[in-house]
Amino acid sequence: IICGERLLKGNERVSTLQQGITLIRIAATSASSNSEEDLERLVQEAGLAPS
Repeated sequence: IICGERLLKGNERVSTLQQGITLIRIAATSASSNSEEDLERLVQEAGLAPS
């Protein structure tokens, strides 16, 4: 049961990450003038940057 709960939490994290990546891609596409620094800042603001 513990294993199942862990897996569920992992899946939730993955889907949240995928949503964040999608949002960042949309933002990057709509503002293609963004530099890599801007994208990194977006990632950090979204809380997806590895600590």
